[in-house]
Amino acid sequence: MATTTIRLDPKLKQRVSRVAKQTGTSAHNLMVSAIEEVVARTERRAAFLEEASASSAEFDRTGRGVPWTEVKGWLEARLVRGEKVEPPKVRRLRKPVTPR
Repeated sequence: MATTTIRLDPKLKQRVSRVAKQTGTSAHNLMVSAIEEVVARTERRAAFLEEASASSAEFDRTGRGVPWTEVKGWLEARLVRGEKVEPPKVRRLRKPVTPR
């Protein structure tokens, strides 16, 4: 395992120590967990944005998709009312965008 030194403001160091004690862990483990959490969240966000960009490009290329109102209705039926309903069908919503 690599070693890294970080400088903490004295007030932050006190807060870290207090929270570590409250949660029954060491300040080191608390900081490692916090860093892992931020890194994982940042990676998930980057993956989400990449997937959204690819989806948007696919929609531009094909013009095919499902209107939000239909997706929302389907989600409400399944998740709120517990109904077993088929998902809405993908269809052409507009003409494809031609690249310039």
